Amino acid sequence: MKDNMRVMTFGCSFTKYHWPTWADIVLKQAELEGFETDNWGMPGTGNLFIAIQIQHAIANGLLKAGDHAFIAWSTMSREDRLVDGRWLTPGNIFNQNLYPQSWVEKYADMEFYALRDCALINSTRTALDGLGIKQTQFSMAQQEPYRSSHPATKKIMDKVNEITDIYK
Repeated sequence: MKDNMRVMTFGCSFTKYHWPTWADIVLKQAELEGFETDNWGMPGTGNLFIAIQIQHAIANGLLKAGDHAFIAWSTMSREDRLVDGRWLTPGNIFNQNLYPQSWVEKYADMEFYALRDCALINSTRTALDGLGIKQTQFSMAQQEPYRSSHPATKKIMDKVNEITDIYK
C-alpha cells in the first residue's frame, strides 16, 4: 500500500448501490495504484449524513492528511436522521413514505435545506483543506425535484437559488 494512504468515497446511492457506480471505478483504479480504499456511500442519504460520515472518518483517523476524499453531494430535499442507532434515509422528503404528509407540510422547508446543506458543504471543504486532505467534490443532482408552477414555489426556489449563489 502507498504509505497507508487512503482513497475514500462518500455520497448517496449514486456512490454505493446494488450495481457498480462511479465510486467503484474510482476505488478500483486507486486499488490498482496501491491505495487503501473505502466506500462510505449509502442509498437514500442526504448531505447531512454525508457530512457527518466525513467528520466521523476524520475523527476516527480513517481520513487524514495526504488521503483523497471523493464526495458526491446529494439533493437538498433529503431528511437524514439517526434514531436508535439506525439511520433513517427516505430520500427526497417530498416523495417518500416514512414521514407523514402533515409532518412534511409543517417542517420540510427548502430554504432551511439550502442553508443547512450549503453550510455543511462549505464547512466540509474548509475542514478537508485545513487538514491537508485532497478532495474532489461534485453534485450528482443539479436540479431539485421540488418544482411547481405555483407562485409560492417560485418564490421559495428563488430564495434557494439566492442562497446557493452566495456559497458558490
